[in-house]
Amino acid sequence: MNYTQANQLNFNPRTQMSQILVEGFWDILFSKFKVEKAKLINALEHCFDLSVFYVAHDESQIYSIVANSPTGTCFQLDKKLLQKKLGFISGWIVYKVCTTHLHTNYPAVDNTTYNYIDLVVSSPNSLQKGVTYGLMQHIVTQSNNKNFMLLVQANNTPAVRLYEKVGFRENSRKKSKVPGAKFDLFLTYNV
Repeated sequence: MNYTQANQLNFNPRTQMSQILVEGFWDILFSKFKVEKAKLINALEHCFDLSVFYVAHDESQIYSIVANSPTGTCFQLDKKLLQKKLGFISGWIVYKVCTTHLHTNYPAVDNTTYNYIDLVVSSPNSLQKGVTYGLMQHIVTQSNNKNFMLLVQANNTPAVRLYEKVGFRENSRKKSKVPGAKFDLFLTYNV
């Protein structure tokens, strides 16, 4: 398995990244839309800042994506492009849902400078196989900044276990905006 910054790949990763994102969040966010999955994948391809995304991959297939950003910004949505590709109303709804549920406002924590881990998503065929663990380990060991923060829903037990296995610990919690989740946990990793 290879771990690479998305903008360093020798193939265009956007379609596969979008597919992993849509499939990973389909049940909790996207399944309610009256939009075909393939159309949604195509519409969201533009949104990834490839300079902050890392991917677990082989020669041509991506298995997991993780954003590692010093600003917490990794996902730039173009509302007009979404409306063009999905229709005015569906594009607006997808824009609002993504900006509400896929954009994290991180709390200020002491005076530590953090890199923000975001949009940790695996393809369905790589779940529970250590792929995302390897990618997370690569990020925390290779980054110049050794302080990281991420947000996860408290009821997402597999993700919480993964992050704790990597070395993240709970820093704070707040009421979640995600349907079905009571709390969001802010986890930090400090070397």
